Amino acid sequence: MLGWSRITAPTRGWMRVLGLASFGCSLVVGACTTPAEIGNSRVSGTATTGEGTTAGTGMGSSTGADEDSGLLPGCQQYDMLFVIDDSEGMAAAHHRLIDTAPDFIRRLRNMTGVSPVNLMVVDTSGGEPPASLPVHECQGADCCVAMCEQGAIKPYPYCSEDGGAMRTCAEWRLEVEFGECDRSLGAGRTYNGGEFRDCNGLEGNRYAVSEDSPLAGPFGCLGNVGDGGNPDERIADAMTRALQMSQAGDCNEGFVRDDAVLLVAIFTNAAMTGSPADLEAWREALAAAKGGDESKIVVLGIFGDGDLPQPVCEADEAVNAPRLRQFVDSYGDRGVACSVCSLDYSDCLDEAGAAMTAACEAFETP
Repeated sequence: MLGWSRITAPTRGWMRVLGLASFGCSLVVGACTTPAEIGNSRVSGTATTGEGTTAGTGMGSSTGADEDSGLLPGCQQYDMLFVIDDSEGMAAAHHRLIDTAPDFIRRLRNMTGVSPVNLMVVDTSGGEPPASLPVHECQGADCCVAMCEQGAIKPYPYCSEDGGAMRTCAEWRLEVEFGECDRSLGAGRTYNGGEFRDCNGLEGNRYAVSEDSPLAGPFGCLGNVGDGGNPDERIADAMTRALQMSQAGDCNEGFVRDDAVLLVAIFTNAAMTGSPADLEAWREALAAAKGGDESKIVVLGIFGDGDLPQPVCEADEAVNAPRLRQFVDSYGDRGVACSVCSLDYSDCLDEAGAAMTAACEAFETP
C-alpha cells in the first residue's frame, strides 16, 4: 500500500464485500473468476480486449439489491467523475491512470454487483483560452494542423489560418466546430485529446453509461485528455461546475443520480488554491449534488506529495498541494489521497474502492 494511506476500517469492509477468499483470487488483472460483464451496453462499441468477458448474468438493478450482494437497497449505481489536469507535463501520468483505472472499475462492479456506472471525465481548462490569449496565426491551408501535429503551439492550442477564426488543436485535427458545451469548463469530454479522435458510443451524453460491459475502452479514450490545455489549471471550478451542469437541460444532464454513490477523483500535478472559506464552498457544491447528503460522496485526490516527510515526487515533478490535501482529508474515511508521481495507482484506487463500498453499505433507500 502507499506510504500515506489513511483507509483502515473501510478497507476491511471492501475486502468483506468482495469476498476475496471465496473467490480464491487476488486483485491482479485477470487473476479472478468473477461474475461476467455481459449484456447490452451503451458503450459496447468502444470497449477493448483484455478485461475478459465470459458467460453469466448481469448483477444489480435499479429496483432492488441482489440478495447475495450484501448491499443495502438503494445502493445500486456508481457515478464516477474524474477531474484530470490537461496541462503540459501530465502525459506520462495520464497513461499510468489509464492503465490502472479500468481494472479498478471492473473489479468494483463485478464483486459488488452495483450497476450501471456513469463515467465522466472533465479537464482543468475546458477549452477556454488562457487569460493572456497567446495564440498563433499561420498562412496556408492545413498550416494549423501541421503546427498541432508538431506540437509547435503547445501549451496554448489556439491557431488561426490566414486570419480566420481561432480554433483549438482538437478542432483542427477533428475537423469539427466546437459548440458551447465543448468550450465550457466542467462539461464532460467527448474526445481523446492525446490522439485527437472522437470517443464513440456516448449516445449523445457527455459521459459513458455502462450497464454491464467493461469501461476500459471509454476510459482509455476519455481519460487521455492530452497535455495541451491551459496551464492555469482551474481544478475546483472544473469539479464544481461538472456537478452543477448535471441538471436537466445542461451539458452533463443525467450524470448525477440520486440512488448512486458519487466518486470525485482529482488527478493533477498542480494545486487547488483558495482559502478555508473556498474549501467549505467546494464541499457545499459537492453536497448539493447529492441533496445535502455527504455520506454518499467519496473524494480521491492524486496529486503532488512534496510537502510530506518522505515524498514520492521529486522537487520538479509536481507542485505541493496543501489546500487540495486539506479538502480530501476533510472527508475523513471517505477521502483518499495519493501521490501523482507513483508508478502504479492500483493501491490508491483500491483504497477508493474501499471507501466507496463502505459508503454503499451505509446507503439508505430514499
